Amino acid sequence: MGRAPEEIGRTVKTVLQNLGMDRIIRKHSIWNGWEEIVGREVASHTRPAFYSGRCLFITVDHSTWMHQLNFLKESLIANINRRLGSEAVKEIRFRMGTLPDEDGKPEDRSPIPTRLSRKERKVVDESISMISSKELRETLSRIMVKDLSTKKHGRNPPEG
Repeated sequence: MGRAPEEIGRTVKTVLQNLGMDRIIRKHSIWNGWEEIVGREVASHTRPAFYSGRCLFITVDHSTWMHQLNFLKESLIANINRRLGSEAVKEIRFRMGTLPDEDGKPEDRSPIPTRLSRKERKVVDESISMISSKELRETLSRIMVKDLSTKKHGRNPPEG
């Protein structure tokens, strides 16, 4: 007999992991939900800086806040992992710095050209060809095109 049916959520998760997109989605989930995760007051003094392995680096605007946040590490990790639905963050490290604008976007806000070569476009198309949902295919295509374009044009967004 054939394979047993599999839940679409599990299938999508596996596909995203195989494409390396799960890290990007986790990163964006943290960045986009930062205020909701940590609260308005903490968010006004912090921003996620980058995500490497299972460690989240957070920029803090004042040493007093950095000191206080060290006591809240476990709580922050729990809130982040609850939002992500997995144990994606195991450690948090704080660093002093100037916060980017409120929405956490990089300072360089000029649009990144999204033109890909035929070869790059083919890689994207082949990577998503097995996904039956048109909406999911289009979403993953946009993410992959943006990621490839970002790398191609030398921009280094926060790791995710």
